[in-house]
Amino acid sequence: MTVRLGLVGSVTALSLLGFPAYAGSPSGPAAEVGDVVVDPAHKKVYYSSGASANQVVSIGFDGRGKKVLDNQFGAAGLVLSADGKTLYAALAAGDAISAIDTETLTERARYALTPHSCPTHLARTGSDVWFGYGCDAWTGEIGRLDTSVEPAVPTYAHQAPEPGVPEKDQRRFERAPLLAEGGDGAAVRVVAGQPHISPVNVRVYRIDGGKLVEEGRQDRGGSNLTDLTVGADGALFYTAAGSQDHVSAYRADKDMGSAGAWRTGQSPNSVAASPDGSWLAAGVRTAGPDGASVYVHAPDASRDPRTYRLPTGQRLVDRGLAWSEDGKVLAIVARRGQEPAPVVHIVDPSRPHPDFG
Repeated sequence: MTVRLGLVGSVTALSLLGFPAYAGSPSGPAAEVGDVVVDPAHKKVYYSSGASANQVVSIGFDGRGKKVLDNQFGAAGLVLSADGKTLYAALAAGDAISAIDTETLTERARYALTPHSCPTHLARTGSDVWFGYGCDAWTGEIGRLDTSVEPAVPTYAHQAPEPGVPEKDQRRFERAPLLAEGGDGAAVRVVAGQPHISPVNVRVYRIDGGKLVEEGRQDRGGSNLTDLTVGADGALFYTAAGSQDHVSAYRADKDMGSAGAWRTGQSPNSVAASPDGSWLAAGVRTAGPDGASVYVHAPDASRDPRTYRLPTGQRLVDRGLAWSEDGKVLAIVARRGQEPAPVVHIVDPSRPHPDFG
């Protein structure tokens, strides 16, 4: 196995665009962070307040223009539409997916799902928004929201069944599965895994006629999965799991063979591959001996890894890394001490700066 290490002495500090943006009031519009999305067209970062709160928040790359959209019950997973005009939010406590106008941060539509479904995680391929749902133990499944029509139409139980296994004995996800996607055309892959259980069971799907077709399922990535991402070409997926001291790469095929690892320090909680294929960002909740919380690598090891050290008292939130489509902007979302509102840092990985590191 090839191991690419982010070691002291072989890293370069990252530069900030503007200043860290304190995205919240003293009382804080969000008690936690459910998901993070970067919108380069509007120069905004969106984050959701998590399954226990009810907001979607936007803030400009310059830290200004914060807006809060309320009544997003249990706002969790977020994903942009292909044209960037709509932000979809999974409402885990509202059994719905909302469609939010990215220009105004107002709700354009709300698509009701089956009662007691708890949609939590989202991924998008074309006009299809895939959602991981399931409130109770071993009821987790994958649904599809077809947004090519209005109103959008949800369908359910798209995870491929185990061949030859009766319906009553099918192994579902423990609860709402975490979803990630990558690739184009026939190379598109959707990867699903169950957070916070041991061992991590991961399933890889291709898409055929609007349906998920299972390519493989294996126990991969240790235990206590926190984050998943798929490479830009759909060939690899990456896991961040609490039992490890690195993020792991696997081939997105039937066997899911190991394809490398990137050292982070103990218990990585975030991993994000840039959609343009240039970068892989990985992070940990608690900085290691080198003081770094975020490592940014070239997936092909063609450039030295770089690090970002969060200011004293800040820690990276779970699934707190997100890229712009062109790979030029990385959002890093952190929590400062016991303050409820997160801090959003905007980073340009191509511009090293001696003041950070």
